[in-house]
Amino acid sequence: MVTLRRPDGEPERLKVTRIPDDDFPTVTPESPLGRVLLGAGIGDEIEWAAPEGPAHARVESIDADGKR
Repeated sequence: MVTLRRPDGEPERLKVTRIPDDDFPTVTPESPLGRVLLGAGIGDEIEWAAPEGPAHARVESIDADGKR
């Protein structure tokens, strides 16, 4: 689980996985956001190519087992 904070201040929690999860938003490791997240750490400002144009966020937390 990764928590991102968008420039508008809204947090977004998601999983980087190849298996869809009905309970949480997911991104694949091969997606633009997934590739960036695999190399990111807590506190990093990240940018990726989104369908609507460049997207930005700050990595707030990374939790490998899905628990807080």
